Amino acid sequence: MKTMKYIMVKLAICLALLSGGFTPASAQEGRSSADAVIGLFGALAKGVSQANVRSSWDAVPAETRSCLDTALSPKNASVEALIRSGVKANDTRLSELMNFCQVVMARQLRDNLPCKTPDGAGQVVETLCYEQFVSTGNGQIQALDKDGFIRLAASGGAVQIATLEMPVARSMRLQAEQRAREQALADKRRLAEQKALEEKKKAMAELSTFRPY
Repeated sequence: MKTMKYIMVKLAICLALLSGGFTPASAQEGRSSADAVIGLFGALAKGVSQANVRSSWDAVPAETRSCLDTALSPKNASVEALIRSGVKANDTRLSELMNFCQVVMARQLRDNLPCKTPDGAGQVVETLCYEQFVSTGNGQIQALDKDGFIRLAASGGAVQIATLEMPVARSMRLQAEQRAREQALADKRRLAEQKALEEKKKAMAELSTFRPY
């Protein structure tokens, strides 16, 4: 049952991230919830019929059940296995996992989102971004679909919702930066040529008025 405990701790952390941030308090709450999950899979609860257990799940939206199945699948578990074990949908030991699935399934990733990013000169500029489920293991960011995000979170992987610059916006920004660099270089050359011309004219003027004696 340590498997379920570990899943619940990881999902508590992910739930905190989805809700706007991770704090040590969030992790501690996750551990407390996880402790209550030990023994979740076991003999049927006394006096609880399969019909009553199954009917308790009728009010759970299909997408939430699908998320639960996805979250539990890496550990070869499922909602059906919970039902067979006599676990009702309102079991408090499931609350953290249920909350995670409700949040992640309702989370709509935003697109064309105004954001800021450093340019090539290190200056912060405005651009457009999008949100993406990603894994962040091994120091690399890899895009995930929603199911992949749920599975990896439940398996203990490093995941987050990243805000990334849109490819089109990035391309346009880089092109604009390149044009600005080229213009700055052209202006620099023009000023240098203008200065050289002025110095040449000055030298010629001085030479025309030069009298050796």
